[in-house]
Amino acid sequence: MEKLKKFVKTSFGSNIPIRYRFFNIIFMMGILVGIAGVFACINLNSSIEAITISAVMTLAFPLLAYIGIRSKDKQNIVIIISLCIVNLIIFPALYISGGAIDCGIPSYFVLGLALTLFFTSGKISYILTSIYSLWYAFTFFVSWQWPNLCVDVPAFSATETGRRDFAFNAISSNTLMVCIAIGLLAKVIFNLYQAQVKKIEANIEEVERQSIIDPLTTVYNRRYMYSYLEEQSAFARQSGAPLSVMLFDIDFFKRLNDNYGHLTGDAVLKALANILKSACKDGEIATRYGGEEFLIVLPGIQPSQLHMGGTPVDNIAIDVEGNRTLLRLAWLAAIVGFGVATACLRSFRLVVIVFCAALLATGYALATMNFCGTPVDAIALSMPPLVYVLTMSGAIHFINYYHDALEEVGVHEAPGRAVQMAFVPMVVSSITTALGM
Repeated sequence: MEKLKKFVKTSFGSNIPIRYRFFNIIFMMGILVGIAGVFACINLNSSIEAITISAVMTLAFPLLAYIGIRSKDKQNIVIIISLCIVNLIIFPALYISGGAIDCGIPSYFVLGLALTLFFTSGKISYILTSIYSLWYAFTFFVSWQWPNLCVDVPAFSATETGRRDFAFNAISSNTLMVCIAIGLLAKVIFNLYQAQVKKIEANIEEVERQSIIDPLTTVYNRRYMYSYLEEQSAFARQSGAPLSVMLFDIDFFKRLNDNYGHLTGDAVLKALANILKSACKDGEIATRYGGEEFLIVLPGIQPSQLHMGGTPVDNIAIDVEGNRTLLRLAWLAAIVGFGVATACLRSFRLVVIVFCAALLATGYALATMNFCGTPVDAIALSMPPLVYVLTMSGAIHFINYYHDALEEVGVHEAPGRAVQMAFVPMVVSSITTALGM
C-alpha cells in the first residue's frame, strides 16, 4: 500500500509539472478508451484488425504513461514519442482497418491534434501539429485514391444498407466517445488549472505575509510600518485627524539576555509583542522597529492622551522563567505527592485512586482556565499545582476519616460519617486556598 501511495504521489502529485501530470493522467485513462473501442468494434461488426488495434491501444496508452513516469528527466522525449505513436500509427491504422471514411475515426484525429497542442510547446508544437495534419490528409487521400488498401468490414455486406447503417452507427458512436473524451480532457485541465491557481495564490499570500511580518514576534515589520505610517500621515494631513506614534524599547535587554539566555530574551520579545497586539484597536498596529525596539501607530489619538506606565518587561521575564520552573517542578511534585500518599495510606490501590483523583482535579483546573480565556502566566500556572496538593491532601484526610468511622460505627454507616467529618475541614481549606490565590 505504501508503494502504491508513493507511486501515485510521484506520478500525479502536485509537486510535478502540470504538463507531465496531465500526460500521466490522460494516458492512464487511455485504457478506458481502448476498452470502449474494443466493445464498439465488436458491437458494430467491424474487422478483426480494428478489434486487435483497439486491444493494443488499451495496453499501449498506460504502458507509455508508465515509461514516461519512470523516465523522469527524459519525459519530454517520451511524450513526443507517445504522440508520434498515437498520431502516426494507432489512429491511422484504426482508420484504415475500421471502415475508412465511414467509420467515424477522423474524429479521433481531432483528439490527437488537441493532445499534441497541449503536451508540446514552442516550435516543436507547431512542427508536430503540421506533420500530423499532413499525415492525416495523406491517409484520407490514400483511402480515397486506393480504396482496396482499406480493410473490408463485415458489416458492409451484412445487409443491403450495411455500409450506410455501419457508417451512421460508427460515426455517431465514435463521435460520442471523442466528445466524452474531450469533455473529460477539458474537465481535468480545468481542475488542474484551478488547483495550480489556488496554489499560486496561496504562495503569493504567504510571500506577502512574510514580507510584512516579523518572523520572531509576528507583529508587523519596519517595512510595513513605513508604508502604513506614510498612508496614515497623508490621511491625517488631508482630514486634520490626529495621529500619534509611540516608540519605545526594553531597558537592560542585553542584561536580560546575559542573565537568562537568548531563548528567554526571544520569549520576552514574543510575550511583549502579544501584549501589544492584543492592546491595539482597529486601525492601530504594533511593529518591531528593530532589535528590542517597538513602534505603535495610533491613528485618531492625540499625543496628550498617551501615557506610559510601569515597566512590564520585568514582569514578562519573571513570567517566562516562572513558567519554565513550574513545568520543571511538575514531575517532582507528582513524584513527591505519590510518595507522601504511599507513606500515609500504605495501600497501593488507595494511592492510585488518590493520585488519579488529584490528576483529574488538576486537569479540570487547566480546562477551566482555558474555557474562561484566562492568560496562562506564572501566577495562573500556580493554580493547578495548588489544586493538585489540595485534592491529594483532602483525599488522604477523607480516607483517614473513613478508617476512623469504621471503628466507631461500622461498615454500613462509615461512608456517610466520613463525609460529615470531612466536609467542613475540606470546604474551609478550599476557601482559604482560593483566597490565598
